[in-house]
This record gives sequence, structure tokens and C-alpha cells, in this order.
Amino acid sequence: MISSAVFLENIKETWKRWCMTVFGLCLIQLLLILSCVPTGKSILLNLEEYFLDPVLQLVSLKLSDPSVSGTLTTVFFGFWVLLLPTIYTLCRAEELVAEGMESGRLISYIVTPLGRENVIRTEAFSLVLDQFSMLAVSAGAGLLFSGLFCSDTQNVTAFLFQSLKAFAVQFVLGGFAFLVSCSGFGKSTRRLLLWGLTGGGFFLYLLGGLGGWLEIPGGFTVFSVLRQESLLAENGGLAAAFFLLLGIVFYGLAVLIFQKKELKFGKRN
Repeated sequence: MISSAVFLENIKETWKRWCMTVFGLCLIQLLLILSCVPTGKSILLNLEEYFLDPVLQLVSLKLSDPSVSGTLTTVFFGFWVLLLPTIYTLCRAEELVAEGMESGRLISYIVTPLGRENVIRTEAFSLVLDQFSMLAVSAGAGLLFSGLFCSDTQNVTAFLFQSLKAFAVQFVLGGFAFLVSCSGFGKSTRRLLLWGLTGGGFFLYLLGGLGGWLEIPGGFTVFSVLRQESLLAENGGLAAAFFLLLGIVFYGLAVLIFQKKELKFGKRN
């Protein structure tokens, strides 16, 4: 059975850290809003004219929607629906191994005769549920901010579809992070892989989300799964399904590694 005290403490710590992170990023988002309002007039600094446009021209990109509201929607979607849940997932995967499951300080655990295998699978399942909850909070916050500060009407259905596809992307990142955390790499190597993956993933999102035409063989635009025109397209749905399947494979490999290796949960690498 699950220890209720440990379970409640885990929830409390998780949401406390999440709320603090969201509050900090809300301040960042507010600065972005004040610097690039729907009227096109600058309050702090006109990012679109002095920062965003030169950067896009430098890397030969163009906005899918060149309006200020389109720019804001892209930035909000990137922060709230993709980047935040991904960072949370990577940190959570690191905690599963680095902090130790049996301490009860961060992770709820199950007392069962089945032993360690059941615990690992339970925590992997818990990590997936955490991803869903973090994604829901991010999508809700992103939708709220976009609706308040963008002049165009936001299509709620399209936004939800994009949120689901973003979850597919960060789900596979989370599965890979869990696999890396269980692989036996040193702590510095793990952190390099995890945070490099986060930064690289968000950069690829910007290339696709801002209208970049970086393509791979087959004409598949980088992160086209997140592009507006592919919301209901066949390739977008297939890509999302592939990401989900790949994430499940990563979680499964991580469980197999734990079964084969004599790992000590409380030991830091």
C-alpha cells in the first residue's frame, strides 16, 4: 500500500516548486508583453523591431504569422506548453535516481513483496501522470495569456490539439531522460545530456514554430508536428503517435536496466 504521509508530502513539494517556477516565468512573460503589445507600440523595448526581426533574418527564418499577436502566441506556446513541462520532466527523472527513492523525501514508494521492479514501474507511471498534470497547467496558462494579450481570437480546439502534440514531443524527451538517468552515466554526463536535450529541443521548436524551413529527407520540417497547418494533417498525427511509442520504448528500456543492474537508490553518482 502507498504511504499516505509520503504521498502527500511528495505532492506538496512538487506543486510548491511548480508554482514558484510559474510565478517567476509569469514575470518574464509580463516583460515580453509590455515590450511587444498588440498595438505595436513599445513600452519597454520593441523586441520585434530591434531584436526578433534581426535574429530571424540572420538565420534566414520568417514568421508564420508576422503580426505581433502571432509572435506573442508563438512565444507563449513555446514557454508554457513545451518548455516548462519538458524541464520539469527532466528534473523529475534526475531526482528518481540521484536523490534516492527509499528516502521518502521526494518520491512516494510502495511497500510490496514484489520488490524493486514494481517500484520502478510505479514511479515511471507516476512520472507520466506528472507530465499530464504539468501540461494541463501549462496549456491553461498559455491559453489564458494568449487570449488576454493577443488581438486575434485564439482557436481553443486548435490550441488543445497543439498541446497534445507538444505532450507527445516532451513525453519522448522525458522517456529518454529517464533512460539516461538509469543508465549509470556519471552525474556530470547525465546533466550535460539532459539539459543539452532541453535546450536543443526548444531550439528545434523555434525553428519549426516560427516558420523555419529546415527540412530533413522526405520534406519533413523540423518539429512540423507542432506547426499550425499540420494540426489535422496525417503526417502530424503519425509523428505524434511515433513520439509516444518511442517514449514508451525508452521507459521500458529504463525498467530493464534497473532489472539487470544492482543499483543503490540512495547513492549519488
